[in-house]
Amino acid sequence: MDGLQAVWLAFGVTIFSLATSQAPLSLCASTIPNISSKPFALNGDVNGGMTITLSRRKVEWSDAEEDTPGAILACSSSASGVREAWNSYRISTSCFASTTHAKFADTTDWKREMTWRTFRDYYKRYDTEFGQPHFWSDTPAGVSFNLSSYFKCDELERPGGAKRVVNCADQAAVVELGCSLGRRADEPPMSWVVHERFGFINKTHLVGITDQNHHHILVNNPFFVDRVETAVLDINDPARSAFAQHVYHSFGNSATSGSEHVADTDYIYDACCGPYLGNETAVTYRALTIDTTTRLYDQRDDMHPRIIAKHPGIPCIDGQHQTSPESLGANGAASAILGVFGLPVEATSSMTYVSWAHVPEWIKEVLDDSWCVTDGRVGVGEANAHTLWYLNRQGCSSSTLRITVYVQSPIDANGVLDMAAARQATRRCLASIIQSTDAPLQFVWTRAELDEFGEYSVRYTRGGRCIVVAAGQTVVEIWNRDNSMAVETFEDCARKLLEHTIRRESDGLPLTAPIIKRGPLATGSHDEHPSKIVVQNDGRFSLDFELDKPIAAANATTEGYGYMFERYVQEVTEDLVTVKLMMVARYAGSHVVTVHFADSETMISRSQKFEVEVEIVE
Repeated sequence: MDGLQAVWLAFGVTIFSLATSQAPLSLCASTIPNISSKPFALNGDVNGGMTITLSRRKVEWSDAEEDTPGAILACSSSASGVREAWNSYRISTSCFASTTHAKFADTTDWKREMTWRTFRDYYKRYDTEFGQPHFWSDTPAGVSFNLSSYFKCDELERPGGAKRVVNCADQAAVVELGCSLGRRADEPPMSWVVHERFGFINKTHLVGITDQNHHHILVNNPFFVDRVETAVLDINDPARSAFAQHVYHSFGNSATSGSEHVADTDYIYDACCGPYLGNETAVTYRALTIDTTTRLYDQRDDMHPRIIAKHPGIPCIDGQHQTSPESLGANGAASAILGVFGLPVEATSSMTYVSWAHVPEWIKEVLDDSWCVTDGRVGVGEANAHTLWYLNRQGCSSSTLRITVYVQSPIDANGVLDMAAARQATRRCLASIIQSTDAPLQFVWTRAELDEFGEYSVRYTRGGRCIVVAAGQTVVEIWNRDNSMAVETFEDCARKLLEHTIRRESDGLPLTAPIIKRGPLATGSHDEHPSKIVVQNDGRFSLDFELDKPIAAANATTEGYGYMFERYVQEVTEDLVTVKLMMVARYAGSHVVTVHFADSETMISRSQKFEVEVEIVE
């Protein structure tokens, strides 16, 4: 077998090469730099050595055998991961056919082929009921893509046949995997594009949506569930559904320049819709996919196409990060990055931030009446929470400010924030933001000298574009989108926002996570909850909790794919806070559910696991 044979990635600290030139297979290993942040590597045609590229940094690997023409790459943080790589050999070889770079004219040809394979070859079908991702989960290291489940074979040896339903984010992850393997060491990676409020779609093909003869059918009503006859509706039919958001990839000038925006001349790769194989520019892609002629936007303003922004992509695969978020290696890598700008090795001041979950309530008071929130969300996972807000000023056609807040929440047994661990996590988060650019760090960032707002602060060297401040367990990132504001105006707004939300030691704010007083996992003489929840045939049920304080966000994640979290409802009275988590059971059986709650003021979070057995009855 020559050239690129297959890939197995679980993203740990060691890369294993399984040479495929001769039998038996041989195993080589090399440790990757902790400073790397992306779980994908370049496996070029090997001739006397190998260059492994992770993210924007590379390390020469001289241990490869000189007669090794190709390799399988695997990342793992444990010996069991190595065994898993061997066990996955048969599966992964069926997913990535034996291919050398020499068979392709250039990397564009490679990206085109990998995108086409992702659309065609893995036995996937778009989720026409919920449009939800099915191979993603929250972990302490961040959001994780469950690659092993995506490529798990069914009894007929079809990769992915055991779990077929996907959405655009699932497909985008596999496109990134395949395309990154063919990337030159001097070439920037493809960019994830998150297109909020994508809108109604023109007639197109969706992955796996076929007729009985396995021919793709046209669709302009993506959430037709199982009523194929409604896959295409009149463009003005009120029953027609739309994409709330869509995820795909771009490559072009914006990737090489480091811009956070997609350029109209960038080329688009989409393995969920179309497919689009890098032949269309962004402006052409939008014209072909988004229906701008329907009158339904008059009734559904919330579906009108709005925000198009780049996303960092996948930080984690199969729950394994490059290094454990608690490891000395990760902390040392963060210190090395922050040290470039003379930022302190250790922070001791007592500062934190509050109220970032409630920006729509106070933005006019802090800035002025011309400001409003155009879009945003609050999310929570295990040991972390975050907010994202887009702010607009009256008279501006697009969002002017983008604010992202990250709150790290490692807690002790008493539910109190472990500040030492939180500070380390905050440093890692800040370092991740700094190294997210393609250009050399010193060309992009400089120290911001905003010590009154945090232990650490950096800004863009050109000024007026981006400010990042870290204090205690919180990182605040404020962007001047499109440089639409003058430098002085932007910095004045940033200072007002920071001053309104910062709390110092003298304020005496208790840093505690929400406490679950009663719920499915609680025990008590008067409130015993049954271990089995009987669910009706639609699979919907709820989990009820009583907390000690209001929350800013709630979430529920599962081990495996037994449940899907839909939404939560919070009721706050003078002496009681109740939260109802709305869930959907995908199949009966026993499953582990982890619930997450973020405090309303500080966004410090608490997570707890429990087991639920579901019996679906007619």
